[in-house]
Amino acid sequence: MRQSQHCFVAWIAISVIIFPWLKDARYNFTDYNLKLTSLHDCLINYNLSVSIKQNVVKFPQSAIPLVGGSPILAMQLWRILPQTVKIRMQNISNKCHFRRWHDIFQKHRSRWSNGRNLIWACKSFCGGNGDRLRGLAHAMYLSLCMGYDLLLDWTHPVPISRFFVQRPSVSWLAKPGSQMRAADVHIMDSRKPLGLNWKQFDNIRLYSNMDALQMDCGTNETNLTSALYFEDSSAPITNGYHVYGGTYHMVGCTFWHLFSLNDELTNAVLGEVRSLNTLKQSRSIIACHIRIGDIAMGVGSDHRVKGTLADIGRRVMVCASYLARKLKFQQFVTVLVSDSNALKQLFQSQFPNMSYVSKYPPYHTDRGRSNSVSGSLGSWVDTMLLALSDAVILSPSGFGAVAAQIGLFLRDEIAYIDECN
Repeated sequence: MRQSQHCFVAWIAISVIIFPWLKDARYNFTDYNLKLTSLHDCLINYNLSVSIKQNVVKFPQSAIPLVGGSPILAMQLWRILPQTVKIRMQNISNKCHFRRWHDIFQKHRSRWSNGRNLIWACKSFCGGNGDRLRGLAHAMYLSLCMGYDLLLDWTHPVPISRFFVQRPSVSWLAKPGSQMRAADVHIMDSRKPLGLNWKQFDNIRLYSNMDALQMDCGTNETNLTSALYFEDSSAPITNGYHVYGGTYHMVGCTFWHLFSLNDELTNAVLGEVRSLNTLKQSRSIIACHIRIGDIAMGVGSDHRVKGTLADIGRRVMVCASYLARKLKFQQFVTVLVSDSNALKQLFQSQFPNMSYVSKYPPYHTDRGRSNSVSGSLGSWVDTMLLALSDAVILSPSGFGAVAAQIGLFLRDEIAYIDECN
């Protein structure tokens, strides 16, 4: 009881004194991170510890929204996630070698007497969330090996700051409208190099939506590749996408290095996870992303996963059953994320009490025609539903591949719909 009282007093003090100051300071709160961490350790050690293999696992500071959103919301979400997700999300800083990222950046940053900036920009036609996060990982790679601070000018269809806030150790908010003179580099939809002598420019605005190139930026940095990629580089390339290991692991690490979910997004994810938990009870969660193609949302002619909707639904369940046997799940619920609302509805009717879909209609963040705020919110919720499951099934899509990266899945926890015929 005494520990509970101490935690309550500490929470009141932080709420009244520290949090208002943090808001006014515009996220400049690195010095206060240890105090916040101590508070959360106090709260979680008292009520929210979990026992895994006889070890107490605390709420990880580098996973799931914590600083930047309400700590209570963050703890509520963490508490109801599957154990396998909690294990995957522990110690992200170590898994992603963030300390080595910092050391490499500082080494190259010291060459410049003045601050230099690489501005990753997305104002229109940047692709969906998958393409954007791949381009952002490319920018992160360049930022580290150039010694330039990474800023984000992500305004389409809504500013990225609508749903995410900065981590304590980073500052990526660009000036409104990027009112900063910079050399513009447009390499959208290509894997071209920068194509300019970047050392001549203090500020570079990069328009890129493709994955990071393994280049040394002219710095002869031999440790950069090993610092950015997971040691497990054995994952195969399926449909053109690395998922675990290799270049694509940097996408998930870049995401967690830069972003915390804010209250609006955390609330939305929390609501879906609660609804899912009511259905799943003690069963495992296998999430599946099916990208029918732009044709499914009436925004293009792209058609990727073919077949009747009923046939696709059956293939999803066959694949989920295969993955469940492989991972020795006793029972499971399948969460379907898709760009086809018709498929989602049919899947639920095909497999009642065994399937779950979110309440958000499909939305393409680059070409969507409905409300951009609610549509963007739904796309991020679906991303997190894929990332926070026990295992995942993917179709040819950057959206699903990036969600798997954010979820830090092991290779055995991933299947591909084309492998389950």
